[in-house]
Amino acid sequence: TTALVLSHATHASANGAVFQSGGAFTQIQGASIADFRIGDGTGGYGYYQLSGGALIANEVGVGGGNGGNGTIGAMDISGGTFYDAGWITVGRGGTSSSGVLNVYGTGSIICAGIVGGSKISYSWGSANELSVINIFNGGSILGPANTTYVLDLGTGNNAGALNEMNLGPNGTLAIGGVTSANGAPVSLLNFDGGTLRATTDNAGFMTSANLEGVFIYSGGATIDDGGLAIADSNPLQAPTGYGVSSISLGNDGTGYIGSPLVSITGGTGVGASAIAQVNSTSGAITNILITNPGSGYASGDVLSVTFIGGGGSGAVVNTPVLALN
Repeated sequence: TTALVLSHATHASANGAVFQSGGAFTQIQGASIADFRIGDGTGGYGYYQLSGGALIANEVGVGGGNGGNGTIGAMDISGGTFYDAGWITVGRGGTSSSGVLNVYGTGSIICAGIVGGSKISYSWGSANELSVINIFNGGSILGPANTTYVLDLGTGNNAGALNEMNLGPNGTLAIGGVTSANGAPVSLLNFDGGTLRATTDNAGFMTSANLEGVFIYSGGATIDDGGLAIADSNPLQAPTGYGVSSISLGNDGTGYIGSPLVSITGGTGVGASAIAQVNSTSGAITNILITNPGSGYASGDVLSVTFIGGGGSGAVVNTPVLALN
């Protein structure tokens, strides 16, 4: 139990990581004061891994907490439960702040939604942010039964930002609604074997004109109304053209204290995303896992992959392989 603000990497360009495999960590600050920040100093990188036990907090900022510019945060929840009273924010820092939240295996987040105005939100800063949540392989984020606690894929009106929710195999998001408050970012909801479940009646469950796309990949999609009255006016789209099928490593690198963010750029398509998996003992990157192939790429596109943060160096990837969607 702590009464301190937990803030990884508060100093410029600093790196920090926390690994929790059991027990209970309780953050007792009041909400809406950015009390749990993963990566907060300008150019800093923070990492939190929950593989067992309980994490209890009033909010989390993955990739800053109204702090510096270029903040970078990554959070892996592969086991245990994160009990969150309010906000989940990804890319919450200043200009070009980015974050990735991965929930998988037996990991789960249970959101109480008791903090006023709280929701799952993306990219509070400005310009060229990468903000992604991946739920897959049994992971879940379970929200409360109200229409105000929603998934907001466009909290900031940031041109050049890529905001994604990827629902992979056996991943579950239970939420009051899906929206994008602003139209400037590229805001995507992608299904590839995952489930979106309504928690309450909502005539505006998924009706935002600012939502860039709802894509259903080869693994399919389940939208479960649970017998509730919900409405969806956003078209469910099949991906077109080519997508990224694999990215291999040319060099594993050294010194990584946590997973770096993976930025995939270039080409004519949109939405390709991946996560880097790291051996915490050796500090080497072991694998690149594709979490969304993306849509609309051409067969001749040459994409670039950049690692952001992680605290290490030397990792190199080969050119991404494309395949028909």
